[in-house]
Amino acid sequence: MSREHVEIIRRIETAFNERNVGAVLAEMHPDVEIELIGGFADIMGQSTFSGEEGARRFFIDWYATFKTVYTVQEQLLDVGVDRALVLSKFRATVEGSETPVELPIGSIFTFKDGKIIRVAAYYDRAGAVEAAGLAE
Repeated sequence: MSREHVEIIRRIETAFNERNVGAVLAEMHPDVEIELIGGFADIMGQSTFSGEEGARRFFIDWYATFKTVYTVQEQLLDVGVDRALVLSKFRATVEGSETPVELPIGSIFTFKDGKIIRVAAYYDRAGAVEAAGLAE
C-alpha cells in the first residue's frame, strides 16, 4: 500500500470524526461509490450512494442520524495495489438516545487517481475481512 493511500485514509478518518463533509469529499473521486453492507444499509434506508452528490447526501444524512459518531482505526491492511482494508471501532449515540453503541466494523477502500473511488462499509467486520480475501 502506498504512503499516499495511508495518508488519505488518515485524513478521511480525521475529517469523518470532525463531521467535516467538505474535507471528506476532498479525498474522494468525483465518481465515488459508497456501498453499505449489512446493518448500516438498514439504518440509512439504502445501500449505495454514487458520485459526489450521493456521497454528500450520505454524510449529511449520516450525521443527522447520530448525535455522536466516531471511528477509531485499529488495523490497516494492504489488500492490493489500489485497495486497503480498514478495521475500526465505530462508536455512536443515536439521536434521541443516551446509550452509546460500539461496533467492530470493516471498510474496504479502493483508490483511483489519488482519490477514493469506492468504499464498501461492512457492519460486520468478518464480512469485510472475507470480502478482502483475508482470514481474520
